[in-house]
Amino acid sequence: MIILLTRKPKESLFDLKFYSSEFLTFLKKITKKQRGPEAVIASAIRGFEELHVVYKINPKLKEINNSTVWVIKDYRTLKLAIELKKMGVIKKLLAGPIISVLPEDHNSILLNKNIDKIIFPSQWPKDFFVYKYPFLKNKIETCPAGVDSNIYKPQEKEFDFLIYNKNKEEISEKIIEILEKKNLTYKKIEYGKFKPGKYYNLLNKTKFLIYLSNSESQGIALNEAWAANVPTFVLKNTKWQYQGNTWQDDKISAPYLTEETGGFFEVENMENDLNTFLNKEKTFKPREYSLNHFSDKIVTQKIIDIITAINN
Repeated sequence: MIILLTRKPKESLFDLKFYSSEFLTFLKKITKKQRGPEAVIASAIRGFEELHVVYKINPKLKEINNSTVWVIKDYRTLKLAIELKKMGVIKKLLAGPIISVLPEDHNSILLNKNIDKIIFPSQWPKDFFVYKYPFLKNKIETCPAGVDSNIYKPQEKEFDFLIYNKNKEEISEKIIEILEKKNLTYKKIEYGKFKPGKYYNLLNKTKFLIYLSNSESQGIALNEAWAANVPTFVLKNTKWQYQGNTWQDDKISAPYLTEETGGFFEVENMENDLNTFLNKEKTFKPREYSLNHFSDKIVTQKIIDIITAINN
C-alpha cells in the first residue's frame, strides 16, 4: 500500500480504493486549483485509480504501519514521517517535489538519511541540488506531475495567441505590439488571476500559447497547453537566481519544451523568432507528445517503479 501524505495525519481517513463520497469531495476540492502540490496530488490520485493501486491519503497515524509513504508537500509533515521511519513504522519514504527550494531550507530536511528517494519535477533542479551536495545524485529522481488529457475539447479556434503572463508585463507589451503589427489576434491572462477552468477553456479556443516566465521547475501550465494540443512560444531564460544562489541551464523557463511542442524566443530577436515559430506550425505535435510523456498513468507508473527499486 502507498500512503500519500499532504499534511500531518489527524483524525480523518480517506480510503480511496473506491469512489466514495469522501473521495469525490476531496478530488473536487483539490482540482479547483491545479498548480504546484495540488496538481501533483490530483495526478497521483488519477494515476493510482487508473492503475488500480491500493493507497490511502492522509490516514490516521494508526493506519501507517509498514507502508510506503510519499510526502508530496510540507516540511512539517516530512519531519514527522522521518521520525516514523526511524521508529520502523514506515518502510519506504519518498519526499517531494514540493518541500524546499534550497537544500538548506527547513534545517536541511531533504538531506536527512532516512529519506529513501527525493522526487523532483525536472532535471535542472536536481542538477542544482547535486552540484551543492554530490551524494544526492542517486537519491534524487525526476518525475513530472501528470496532466489530465480530458481538458482537450476539439473546437474551432477563435484567436491566434493566448498570452500567459507571469510578472513579465514589459515583455508582454512588446509581444502584443508585434502581434498587432502582423494582424494576429490574441487574448491575455495574468498568473494568479484566473481559475483552471477558464484557462482550459481559452486553451481550446487558441491556436498557440505565448508563455512569459522567469523559471519553471516543471511548467504545469505548459504541459496543460500541450495536452490541449496547443504549441507554446516560450520566453527563453537560462539563469535561475534565488537568495544568493545562481544556476544556469538552457531550459530554466521550460524544462520539457521540445521541437514537437513549440519553441523558445529571445527578447532581442522576438519578431524573427515568432516568424520561425509560425513557419514550423505543421511540425508541432504537442498533444501526441503529452500523451506519450505526461499522462497520469505514465508518470504514476514511474513513481511505482521508483518505489519498487528501493531496497529496504
